[in-house]
Amino acid sequence: MGPQKLSGHYISSGQTGDAPGIKPLGMSDPPLAIMNWDVPAASIHGFKEGHLVMWLMVINLPPPCRKELLYGVEESKFANDHLDDPEESWEKVMWSDETKIELFGHNSTKRVWRKKNDEYHPKNTIPTVKHGGGSIMLWGCFSAHGTGRLHCIKERMTGAMYCEILGNNLLPSVRALKMGRGWVFQLDNDPKRTARITKEWLCKKHIKALAWPSQSPDLNPIENLWRELKLRVSQRQPRNLTDLEKICVEEWAKIPPAVCADLVKNYRKHLTSVIANK
Repeated sequence: MGPQKLSGHYISSGQTGDAPGIKPLGMSDPPLAIMNWDVPAASIHGFKEGHLVMWLMVINLPPPCRKELLYGVEESKFANDHLDDPEESWEKVMWSDETKIELFGHNSTKRVWRKKNDEYHPKNTIPTVKHGGGSIMLWGCFSAHGTGRLHCIKERMTGAMYCEILGNNLLPSVRALKMGRGWVFQLDNDPKRTARITKEWLCKKHIKALAWPSQSPDLNPIENLWRELKLRVSQRQPRNLTDLEKICVEEWAKIPPAVCADLVKNYRKHLTSVIANK
C-alpha cells in the first residue's frame, strides 16, 4: 500500500549533528514549530535553517475530511430542471470545454519515500524551469460514445476563431462518434460562446445548444476527463511544448470509450449531489 498523507506530530531543534530532541505536542517547553497537513517529502528527514537543524517526526494518519462543495442557485436550478431527464437524453449530448495544461507544473504535490539526505537524487525530483516551462490551451469534446477531437489553441480566442474550431473539430467529432440526428451541443456562457457570430454559426449549422448556467464548470463531466488527461500526460513527462501537445492528443485518443460512457451514465447521480449540496 502506498504512503498516506502525513501530519506533523513532533518537532524540535538542535545543533548540527546532534540527535534531535523530540517533544510531543501539548507538553511543557513546546516545539519550535508545528507542520500542518501535506508535508513535502523533502521535509521528512530535516532541513537546515541557519546553524540549526530542524527535525521532524511524522506518523501515518488518515487525510483530513474534505469540505463538501457548495453549488449556486443557477447550478441547483439546472440540476432540478434536468434531474428526471432520461439517461438516453444525456447520451445525445456532445460535451465541450477548454483547459490549460502546463509543461512541468502538474498542479499537484508529489511525494516519495526516500533515504535521508537523498532528496536531490534524480529519481526523487521532477524537472522544473523558470515560470513552469510554459503551457498550452486545449479545446476538446466528448460524448457517451467516446472522446472527440482535441485542438490546441495557439492564439487569443475570438468568436470567429471559436466558430472555426467548431467547424474543424466539433462537426467531424459528431460524425466520427456517430451521434446521429437530434444531438445537442453543450457549451458554457463564455463571451466567445455567446457572441452573435457564434449564435449565427450554430443557427446556420442547425445545432441545438444545451441551456447552460453561468460559471458552472463543476456541472460539466468533461472536467473528469481533463483530470484523467493531465494524469496520463504527467506520467509521460513531456520535455517541451511541442512534445506536450503531441502527447496530449495521443493520450486523449487513448481514453477508453467506456470511461466516457460511465461519466454520462452517472450524470444523474451528479445532479442529485448538486441538489443535496446547494
